[in-house]
Amino acid sequence: IPDDVRIVGFDNLFLSAHLTPSLTTVNIEKRRLGREAVRTLVALVRGSREDTMLKTIVRAELIERESA
Repeated sequence: IPDDVRIVGFDNLFLSAHLTPSLTTVNIEKRRLGREAVRTLVALVRGSREDTMLKTIVRAELIERESA
């Protein structure tokens, strides 16, 4: 790594920056992702198919470090 294999993590855990080599990762808006998941679940329980058919885009950011 990084010459033969490239590794990318997900969720940008604190430890990612402190590994050797440091881990490239994707950072997401966890609170928004959770809110949207609950909103969709509530809509499903209530029987509203309209709300569950919407596409939701949650912002993500690539944090490039040594592993990729």
